[in-house]
Amino acid sequence: QVRNIIECTEEQLIPQHELIARVVQKAKDSATGPDLLPYSAYKVFGNFIIALIALFIQMLFQEDFALNANLLLAFMIFIPKKVYALSRTGIRIFSTKNVRPLSLSQTFVKLIAVCLKVTTCAIADQHIHPMQKCVAGRNLLDNVIMLDAAAHHFAMDNLTYALILLFDFKAAFPSVAHSYL
Repeated sequence: QVRNIIECTEEQLIPQHELIARVVQKAKDSATGPDLLPYSAYKVFGNFIIALIALFIQMLFQEDFALNANLLLAFMIFIPKKVYALSRTGIRIFSTKNVRPLSLSQTFVKLIAVCLKVTTCAIADQHIHPMQKCVAGRNLLDNVIMLDAAAHHFAMDNLTYALILLFDFKAAFPSVAHSYL
């Protein structure tokens, strides 16, 4: 067990072959990046791609490793959310605040990122308090409900001084269903 994530060894941070295999098998085809390869293209190679990903991740930890800048190329697309206006000819016009930016990066790089994320999350989860955000199995509403319960508790205790600060959830979480919250 890791006591401090900063003290992790390289071996603890490099994903095991079984984890890499699960990531590759679970990946669903989506829009491709500049490499034009869907995830299914990597599934065909089986153990070879698993070994290649593991080797690449090991190389990332080498001091003299030079990453090819082409691996970081991505397509930036903007998916419209709401129509801002209509032109005289009926063409829909979208404002920049009503589009969702989406980066389509290299599929290989995404596989590497997911493998590293799963590995580091497993280590970090040992150190993150359950009240903190972005923990697997936690729901955004958990903290809202807990805050509401605390406010009721403070009110029932007739405390002289009690303060709850509410932050702008819409600004903090722009892509969630605010009507649901």
